[in-house]
Amino acid sequence: MDQKQFARLLSKYQESTSRPVRQVDLLVVGKTGHGKSSTANTILGREVFEASSSTTSITSVIAYEVVKYNNYVIKVMDTPGLADTSGIHKPAEATLLIMEQMKNAVILNPVGYHAFVLVFKYGTRFTEEEFECVKMLKQIFGESFVREFCIIIMTAGDVFRKEYKEKGKSFKQWRNEQTGSFQELRNECKDRIVLFDNFTEDSKIQNKQMAKLLKCVETLKSKGQRYTDKHFQRARESRDRLRLETKIGLIDIEMGDVSLILQECENITKYEIDDRKEKFNHILTDCGNLIQRFSKGKNESAVEKDFLQFLSDLKKSVVSFSLNVADVLDKIKDNDRKLRLESKRLADILNAFAEEENVNRHLPSTKLKSTFQANAEKGNNLMWQELPGATQLQNLKPKTKSLKDQIVQEFQAEIVIKKLVLIDAQFKKLISTVDSDFHRALCKHKQTYKSTKTRFDNIIQTKCICRIF
Repeated sequence: MDQKQFARLLSKYQESTSRPVRQVDLLVVGKTGHGKSSTANTILGREVFEASSSTTSITSVIAYEVVKYNNYVIKVMDTPGLADTSGIHKPAEATLLIMEQMKNAVILNPVGYHAFVLVFKYGTRFTEEEFECVKMLKQIFGESFVREFCIIIMTAGDVFRKEYKEKGKSFKQWRNEQTGSFQELRNECKDRIVLFDNFTEDSKIQNKQMAKLLKCVETLKSKGQRYTDKHFQRARESRDRLRLETKIGLIDIEMGDVSLILQECENITKYEIDDRKEKFNHILTDCGNLIQRFSKGKNESAVEKDFLQFLSDLKKSVVSFSLNVADVLDKIKDNDRKLRLESKRLADILNAFAEEENVNRHLPSTKLKSTFQANAEKGNNLMWQELPGATQLQNLKPKTKSLKDQIVQEFQAEIVIKKLVLIDAQFKKLISTVDSDFHRALCKHKQTYKSTKTRFDNIIQTKCICRIF
């Protein structure tokens, strides 16, 4: 090494050591499967975050790590994928979850972020879905979020080199050729787009892509300022608007479930009263699940509060109806029990009458008795007492007294049974009244449902028209 080379290296070393260390905080966001966590690992220079190439995100919580690179201390915050809904299949619920996660990312780093690294995968078409992700991020972080703080990293740089190496086309040329939504995004972020190869072991490529990333950080319009909670609060209005639109979409989806619940309520009176308990439990479970799903997060707008109130009122009506039916059912069962007891008592009395009548039919006549007494005086061995029914004749006087008591008991039992039958008819009439009351309440709920659905349909149609124009 000659003196000039040594002097040049020494000068470069002195320059690097004399420069102040700069702290750079990056928030990495992107759709699941686009290489978000792999990009975070590449920036850190080591495997920290678990990565996956599938559409199922492995990152479920917000996490960060720090690395010193040249004169930079880089803090990298990895977030769950924008398409990761942790098993939630409804887009509206997924949007609310993403909003909460991004809010937590801002809270977890109070000093703020110098840049948002938005990750897209090269080779994947920039579809309406990708554009909607960017739009949603702008609603969460503010309209100027892309213009002032965003850097785009295109992953799969190895694939790009294989496709364009023979053609001699650079990544810059490729960017300039793109049209449509991607071109709009490129213009908005002032062409701060860096190609990343997350699998290369070539140190030159690694250093080159890191240098381009840090250059983009340095050239941001924010000029070293951070995106802080102050910026996040400024974007509150747009987040509230997004939350409202999302909740309206969620309400529109839940309306189908509400319609099914109303149908079940309408059909419940067709079942026998003994079979209604299971149906009630099913309806109340559905109502409870619906309220729980919709109650997640804040419900600040009048639209949200009205819908939640509607669900609560519907549940109260079902609970009240089920309690009324249960009360009447208990009374009917108690009345049935008493009716069965009195019926049995009356049956026992009637059986006793039948037995006495049977005894009377078999009693010997007075003439027959005299004959047997005369024969006995003549020395005959056959005694009248030995004839069937002769013994009962001796007990005829006590039986006559028992007969009187039984007549009174029969009369009393008949009165009680008539009373119980009358009460049973009254209970059935009461059930009919309870059913009618519930139907009236249900009609009001159906009217509220209809007007609410019309209201939300109009809002959704208005939102769609605004998107078209």
